[in-house]
Amino acid sequence: AEVAGACLDGGGVPGGGFGFIRRVYAELESLQRDAELLSLPAGPLEAYLAERGAFAVAQQGGALSQDQARHLELLARLYAARERHGLAAQVFFALAERKAQGAAVSLDERETLLDLALTHAKSRGPGGDASLNGAGAVASSDVAFIETLEGKITVARFQRRLRATFLERARVGGADAREYERFATELERELRPLSDMYNEYARPRALWGMCLEMLHFSRYDDDDGAVARELWENLLSQAASDAGGGEGEGVAGDPDPRAALAEACARVRELGPKLHPSEQAFPLAHVALKLELMAAGLFATTRPCDDAAELGIVPDALLSATRDSLESVHAAYDRLLATPVQRAHHDRRLAQEQALQTPALRLRLLRSALRVMRRWDEAVAAQTQTQTGGGGFDAYGANASHVRAALGDVCAGYAGEARRLLQVPSSEQGAAEALAGEFERLGTRLIG
Repeated sequence: AEVAGACLDGGGVPGGGFGFIRRVYAELESLQRDAELLSLPAGPLEAYLAERGAFAVAQQGGALSQDQARHLELLARLYAARERHGLAAQVFFALAERKAQGAAVSLDERETLLDLALTHAKSRGPGGDASLNGAGAVASSDVAFIETLEGKITVARFQRRLRATFLERARVGGADAREYERFATELERELRPLSDMYNEYARPRALWGMCLEMLHFSRYDDDDGAVARELWENLLSQAASDAGGGEGEGVAGDPDPRAALAEACARVRELGPKLHPSEQAFPLAHVALKLELMAAGLFATTRPCDDAAELGIVPDALLSATRDSLESVHAAYDRLLATPVQRAHHDRRLAQEQALQTPALRLRLLRSALRVMRRWDEAVAAQTQTQTGGGGFDAYGANASHVRAALGDVCAGYAGEARRLLQVPSSEQGAAEALAGEFERLGTRLIG
């Protein structure tokens, strides 16, 4: 009470009065009596903490000593206690991004400070200073600040994941262990821009999945999708290589086809839900094509996985990756089964894929498409029984009968496509006719 009284008595007195207050502040700090310090009148204390914390320097990206950072932390806590959340958020943000003189600031601490900044930026207390405009709505500047903080937190998490990956690789050992230790140390020093992490760490070290996540988050402007397609091809090839060899004859170093396909599909299942429905980061038709080519022994392995089509390994993985988006997976196969003229008009990227006109591959694609259509039939039937409409399949309307009729027409088209595969080997001609019959029976059941 005496300290508070001294502050009140001296707060408006020029010269020695304010000097005495500053000495009181310093004494409370030295005794680590933070709660008592922050309970004092805010006006002179705010100015004192901002000055001692070099807040203006921090906002301009200057380096701060530990003592200055300590004063800024107290300033942020003062604002938070007085429900001046917008100002508290700005101070926590400055602390998170500061350059440190002396002891380094850990990545975990920076992420914690960013989380605190976001929490206060989203707060709407009665003393929330500039958080609301005169009409009580969130100001556009506050919305932009919140979006900035959310982006910074996501980037910081990428950095933490990168560092953890390099630490694990260093722990495992090997010729590059010391380099990985150096990378981890560099990533601990300060927050890095996303472009630096992508170009200097993730891509050179073949972290293809993380590269795709970064591409997705950044909304990278890639008109022809070449970057994402290359990253996916690298990821799937890496998966096949990591699967290793297997039993049976094959080229030395050639991965076992079943193991390669299983590992590639597992990575698609893991990564897909994080990216779908972003065509920029998850070009579904291209990924489907590469998996089907791998199953045929035409990509990343020289031997086919003979029972992949019958087991539905590829379409099942794609459905899992898209959270059972039957429309999306069907659309991907529809694009792959389009005629060369259609592909040239609608998708120039696929128009260059000569393998799509190979009868054997088209037969494989049709088998996968049949599995997708059967799953769609099951989904429509299940939702019809619960009287919830057509399942929200937007491309064909919400009415179940309309959906079934449209799917029946698709099956009829695929049956005709199967019968047009006259150039398949004689051993496969019976399979093509049988496949056409299966499409016809499914289509009849759907329409009927």
